[in-house]
Amino acid sequence: RKLSNTMHTYLVDFVKNGDPNSGMQSGFDQSPDSSKVMEFGTKVGMIEEPDLVLYEIMDRMYGW
Repeated sequence: RKLSNTMHTYLVDFVKNGDPNSGMQSGFDQSPDSSKVMEFGTKVGMIEEPDLVLYEIMDRMYGW
């Protein structure tokens, strides 16, 4: 339930304010050039994306 509430708060803040960080403790890095992603689990926060290289390959393959 706690995780669900955290995720819900980020989503609602983004919808209402255009900023998912409104009122949250852990910052959501919104940089499009970042190699980090937001992890929602036992810990909530930014982590290095271990499969970033694979996403870049898929982007080139599918023209995204």
